[in-house]
Amino acid sequence: ALQAALESPHGDVIAGLVLESPVVDWRTVLSFQGRLMRLPAPVVALAQSTIVSNWGAAVLGSGEPIPLDRLDGVARAGELRHPILILHSDDDGFVPSEASHALAAARPDLVTMQTFTVARHTKLWNYDETRWSEAIRDWVEAQGLARS
Repeated sequence: ALQAALESPHGDVIAGLVLESPVVDWRTVLSFQGRLMRLPAPVVALAQSTIVSNWGAAVLGSGEPIPLDRLDGVARAGELRHPILILHSDDDGFVPSEASHALAAARPDLVTMQTFTVARHTKLWNYDETRWSEAIRDWVEAQGLARS
């Protein structure tokens, strides 16, 4: 959704974004996953440099290099123009919340962050249904997006 908001020629029809446990920066996620797998940092760096290269695209069969710079929502924060609600757990365990926090800090005019704890990746509703629902409802109403 974040990439659609940044890249779509139809971005003018987007009223706002609600993102739960989002990948805001793939490098952060890949580094985190590398540490979880106990991969040496140089191996993680090699993997990241491979997927952004032409030769890596040929070897991996991706067709084109994966543009990690273009997929970095924090680096592209200045391009954002839609209000965003991020719901993310600091205990996500799969997609770290650091990039979500960084995006909220970079664009406090557009990004509202609801930080959870304990809940794992995409399990915020399961962990605290009331808080999750109220956070979204309150944000939608505050943005003037609620139906009358």
